[in-house]
Amino acid sequence: MQRLIDGFTRLIAKNQTASRGRAVGVALGAAPPCVQALAKALASHDYNIDLGELSMYAVGAEGVVPSLGSTIEMSCEHGGIDLEEVRARGGPGGSAFDPEQTLQLGADGGGMSYFGVTWAGDQLAMLVVEFDDPTEDNLLRFFTTPAEFFAFVDHLNRRETEPLPALDALKAAAGVAPPAPAPVAAAASGLAPLTGSAPAHPFARAMEHFGVTRMVFQAGPTPAGRYLLARRFTAGAPPTPASIVVVGAAGAEHTLEWAVPRDVFGVCAVPGKERALLCTGSPGALVELDLVSGAERELLPAVRWTCGFLDPDHLAVLGDGELRVYRYADGPLGAPTAALPADCFNMFAGHGRVFHRTRDAEASLRVLAWNGRELAEEGIFPVDSGMFTLHAAAEQDGQRLVGFVDTAGKPSWFVYR
Repeated sequence: MQRLIDGFTRLIAKNQTASRGRAVGVALGAAPPCVQALAKALASHDYNIDLGELSMYAVGAEGVVPSLGSTIEMSCEHGGIDLEEVRARGGPGGSAFDPEQTLQLGADGGGMSYFGVTWAGDQLAMLVVEFDDPTEDNLLRFFTTPAEFFAFVDHLNRRETEPLPALDALKAAAGVAPPAPAPVAAAASGLAPLTGSAPAHPFARAMEHFGVTRMVFQAGPTPAGRYLLARRFTAGAPPTPASIVVVGAAGAEHTLEWAVPRDVFGVCAVPGKERALLCTGSPGALVELDLVSGAERELLPAVRWTCGFLDPDHLAVLGDGELRVYRYADGPLGAPTAALPADCFNMFAGHGRVFHRTRDAEASLRVLAWNGRELAEEGIFPVDSGMFTLHAAAEQDGQRLVGFVDTAGKPSWFVYR
């Protein structure tokens, strides 16, 4: 493991020295010398290191070099997990674990998990913290050998077709040979990339406003011509609060921010009304926000990730293991009018359908059609694992288009036939 940690240090040290060094917000007295050298490199360099699905970025950063402690604490809050139980038995093999004996290195493309190194219990290991949908079983994943860590990373990158020189350099430093490139999967039937001119992608507007790509989500236009842009909470030092910006023709009109640890996992505009619906956790409350007065009301106590309208009167939400459809009204939503099992982590409603990513070993997209009474499956189609979230629906030249964002933050469209 020391060779792997030294490899991270050399990768970072190849980058430009930061004009103003950062402090290290981690007590390193008990850390091995290789971890202390890594922390020093993190604090004194600007870097942007692409490991595929995982990345490390700190260009112009001013906050301290953090531990994974605050991320672990917030993940426990999101998942209803006892932090003291994690401290007592959360380490490898059920051993005690000190979350502050960690050093954060980076995150995956969507901020759904964070990774770093730990020396808790005098055992050097790589550590991945689940942030999106934490449970007692998946909160912490320890890798005590370079081979274990790279097997995990290679699985994440199984659909990558571009070279990853930084990852290859890490493997060489740790004495692990890079795998042979995987063959490129054939194009899926039922889904096709858009050829020719493309409509403006609403996600691009969010990127322009926030200046970031990986943690931005967007909603749709409202009746008065406003547009909703949303940004998720991100852990760090200091953390970035969740926020929504209401944008009009003349630019940003006002911004709403929420104190930590509230998050905004999904946003959608209410058809015909100056309102937005916010999914505030995974699970978290579904909240209706009046865009004029700022007033809020809770519609449902626990939904996951996101929501969307199938038609002006019917709202689809993601619950525990199923998609649920509610009749939307000014009063209480009442019981679901339809429900269908769905093991998924991402859902988008458009064209009278629900599109959702599945949790299968092979990445796929399931399509469910709404007939006004129930959801019926139209098909399950293989997709590239780089398809991260779906954000928009449009029609062009008689084609149904769905806009998505990949794990690198690039917006694109596909055609649904």
